[in-house]
Amino acid sequence: MGAVASIIHHVVELATWGMNFVNEEPELPSAVQDLIRRLEGKAKVLRWLPNLNRAEFRDFFPDGELISTITGWRSQVRLRVLEAIGRCNKFHSLDVQDICGGDISRLTASEWEVVLGGFRCGTVLRVIRVEGLTWTSIAEVESFCLQVGRILNTSSVTDLTIGSCRLSTRCLLNLASGLHGNSQSMLKSLVLHNAWEDTSAVKQVADMINSATRLETLEIGGSWDRMYDMDEEAARILSQALIQSSSVRKLVLNEVKGETSAFLLNALDGDDGNRAIECLHLISVSGLGDCLRELLSSNPFLKEVKLSAIYMSPDRWRQLGQAIRENATATTICVTKSIRSGDNLEGVEQLVCAASSNVKDPTVELQITFCDYDALMSALDFVGRVLRGEIKSLKHFILFLKCSCPSGNYQRRMENIIPMDGYSGETTVLKRLKLFIQSKELVKGVWKDLLWCLRGNTNLTHLDLSRSDLDREAFRDLMGLLQVHLNLEEIDVSGTSWARDGKAAQIQDTLKQNQKRAVYMSVFREANLTFGPAKAGRLFSCGFPREGNTHGKLSFHFVQDYITSKGDEYSSTQEFASGEMGVILEDR
Repeated sequence: MGAVASIIHHVVELATWGMNFVNEEPELPSAVQDLIRRLEGKAKVLRWLPNLNRAEFRDFFPDGELISTITGWRSQVRLRVLEAIGRCNKFHSLDVQDICGGDISRLTASEWEVVLGGFRCGTVLRVIRVEGLTWTSIAEVESFCLQVGRILNTSSVTDLTIGSCRLSTRCLLNLASGLHGNSQSMLKSLVLHNAWEDTSAVKQVADMINSATRLETLEIGGSWDRMYDMDEEAARILSQALIQSSSVRKLVLNEVKGETSAFLLNALDGDDGNRAIECLHLISVSGLGDCLRELLSSNPFLKEVKLSAIYMSPDRWRQLGQAIRENATATTICVTKSIRSGDNLEGVEQLVCAASSNVKDPTVELQITFCDYDALMSALDFVGRVLRGEIKSLKHFILFLKCSCPSGNYQRRMENIIPMDGYSGETTVLKRLKLFIQSKELVKGVWKDLLWCLRGNTNLTHLDLSRSDLDREAFRDLMGLLQVHLNLEEIDVSGTSWARDGKAAQIQDTLKQNQKRAVYMSVFREANLTFGPAKAGRLFSCGFPREGNTHGKLSFHFVQDYITSKGDEYSSTQEFASGEMGVILEDR
């Protein structure tokens, strides 16, 4: 019925446009006119490929089985659009899905030649994505891959992604042909997700890795709906390609299971392993065993390791933490974890506690996303220990609170769950903290207590609150924190209401004032002086050496700092932990 309706629609169109006049062409639909004008640079220039699968273009670019109905004037319009795309050297990205909706059969081989031919000498094109494709015949996809290979050979493409389309050996050979003997290839990133048909095709993948002399990032694995478990021969081929590659700096294993992941990591281990790779990112990888711990201890060239959604027992996490503390040379170990009801942080807690050291600079960055309120409540003790500085392995802590607080369910205050117990936080190593709070209910329930823990953390310098749902009361709480926390250098509130209503400027002014306060307060901290609350005072230092006045005296006038109340923007000074004092140096 759809095909019949489309044909009837065009009969009406042709009649309306005056095809009864022999020498007069019908007027193009406005959407097609606008598209061609933009492709030809006669209107606002397109920066991204047009989606020809949209309804307004379906009369000229129907599903593959209806291509035979495109004849005459409609065929000429179709060709004109494809030629305009090929000539438009403005596209940074070529996503094949946009052109054909994922079905290669929607264009003939000659039409693919037209539309892709213009990209061969592209100086703007950087990214090619070949994902989720289907085809009617092997000849179609092999011809298509040959066209893409030619683009890789002569264009400025730096990033190639092939995903969710199991390509044959011939297809991958056609893609690799664009890299063979091509020392001028600009390809720097190669992403392969469920990209090959069988083990014989993996040989062509290995050829692509070794032929791309400027390749810096390699990502291998499955896709969001399918883990990838290569056989031993395929893993061996890829492992050997990694060992031989001297240009790859970053290796990403995504959705890889079984012994495959361990086999590939072995390419980085030992005296004969790859020593060029500096960054390793493991995402949803299982079956690691001891290989990761051994790798961190034996490879001094790894600088950054990211672990996202990794499945290991708590004991394995603890052993990994010990390796980080004792032997690892990587300067950054980034761990990300999403927590839901029933999950726990035992493994991650084992890691960061085992990695803590009083003599070694921190190397661990931890990002936790709480998707469930009960999971957040069960983890508050751990969160408090981090904020108070009891765990000395974290240099960056990120909390994403994407859960809602049930009405009336927040009964206990956080200070009752994680009391300070007089802990000053002066030995903490945590420098950077990011808080993302999505729910206003959580702001009322958790926000105050998170800041309360930070009052004793004297080393925190960067606080990121961007995109959080913060209100006026939260602003007053933050300003209260700034009265006792002088070492904060930067607070990011971009994407919040504070960035639009002037509160961001007030925060910046306070930070600048705190920098001045921190300078003179450091004098007393260095002298180990303890002061209680005071409104005014005077301290004389006699016999203080000073150039030109060896008998000079300095007097220090202390005046308590106040924040001037401005409506309800600031709470009274009584709300703040007083005792911080301004200093005036006076020559006596």
